[in-house]
Formats: sequence, C-alpha cells, structure tokens
Amino acid sequence: LQSEGNKPRFLRCEVQLMSRQPGAVEQINLHTPPLRHALLMLLAEQDAKALTTPAGKDAVRTAALEAVRAVLRDKTGQALVDDLYFTSFYVQ
Repeated sequence: LQSEGNKPRFLRCEVQLMSRQPGAVEQINLHTPPLRHALLMLLAEQDAKALTTPAGKDAVRTAALEAVRAVLRDKTGQALVDDLYFTSFYVQ
C-alpha cells in the first residue's frame, strides 16, 4: 500500500463474489489467476490512510467489483458477478 513517509503499510483482506448466473462459479474458478492479479494490482495502488475510512473501503470495493467484471468480460464475454464483498479487511 502507498503511505505517507517511509513506513510500509500492509493490507490483508478476504473477498467473496456473488453471482446468480448459472455456471458462474465454474467460470470464476477457471479464471482465478487473472482475477487475483487484477485485485492485487488494484489494492497495491491504494492509499493506506484512505482505506481506514468507511468511504475509502467502499470506494475500493466498487473499484474491485469493476476490475473483476472487466476480467470476466474479457475472458468469458460476460461480467458474471453481481456483487463483491470484503469479508475481512485489515490495514496495518
């Protein structure tokens, strides 16, 4: 994470995806590596201080959902994911 000064910051989170589309789970599992990569690149760009606020977390959740949908559109032709949830979120 990006932070002010030289102090390194770390983020640990768990993400769960929700879909109501038949066959979505199989497609998501098939494309896990590019999905994880897109999320890791997005999270690495984030400002650590912003992620300590509810608005900051919600903004990154929205950006993460769009990143996941973009990967799935590229790989399958469909967004497949209805929503994305952080089920744990720690900034150190």
